[in-house]
Amino acid sequence: MGSILCNPIDVSQAQFHGLTTLFHAIDSVAEDPVIDLILIQEDVDILLSVYPQEWVEQLNEFFIGLKSRQNKPLVIVSPPGSAEPERSDIEQRLLKASIPVFPTMERAARAIVTINKYFSPR
Repeated sequence: MGSILCNPIDVSQAQFHGLTTLFHAIDSVAEDPVIDLILIQEDVDILLSVYPQEWVEQLNEFFIGLKSRQNKPLVIVSPPGSAEPERSDIEQRLLKASIPVFPTMERAARAIVTINKYFSPR
C-alpha cells in the first residue's frame, strides 16, 4: 500500500527501489484489464530536488514509450512549481507524444469526465 490511501494504486514507494522497479510497477498497472485509464501525477520540482535530471528524463521517456506500448489513455498531471522551465520542457515533449498534461488533478478530472460523457452511449 502506498502513501496516498485514496488512490486506486500508488506506486510512489517503488521509486526507492530504482527506476526498473518503478517501471515494472507502472507496466503492471497498465497490463491489468480492470484498469481503464492511467493517470500519473508528476511533480517535476520535487523530482528534481531529489533525483538527477537524467532520472527524470528517463522517467518521461518511459511514459512516452508506455503510451505507444498499450492502448489505455495516459494522462499526466504536472503542477507548476519551482522548476518551471524544466517542467515546461517535459510538458512539451509529452504533448508532442500525444499525452495530455494538466496543471491540476481537478482539470484532469474534468477533462476525463467530459471525454467519457462525449463517448458514452446515449
